[in-house]
Amino acid sequence: MRQLLLSFLFVAVAFGCKKSQTTATDPEPVASFKITNYVEESTSTVMESTAIEFDNTSRDADSYEWDFGNGVVSTERTPRNVMFRQCPRVETIRLTVRTRRGRVATVTQSIRVRCR
Repeated sequence: MRQLLLSFLFVAVAFGCKKSQTTATDPEPVASFKITNYVEESTSTVMESTAIEFDNTSRDADSYEWDFGNGVVSTERTPRNVMFRQCPRVETIRLTVRTRRGRVATVTQSIRVRCR
């Protein structure tokens, strides 16, 4: 009986108590970005009809989905020359990143669009 209990304990420790391996092979993605050419950075303001540039600082992602809140979407890693043509208004930019195994992370950032 003691040998059976020790055998069970060995099997439980060897096979049932391991930490998940998914974190090493498929880490959680981190969605993040910066806007590189604000008119006023302190108020997150951009100018109407000016090409806006984004710096995608996301980590551990394989695909990217941008929604700029103005009807424009992109799957580029780092979109360039995005323009906001309606002003004055506040737009919410959403970046969703995914891994090949389906892990997802999303970040949003609001900007003010100033008229010329």
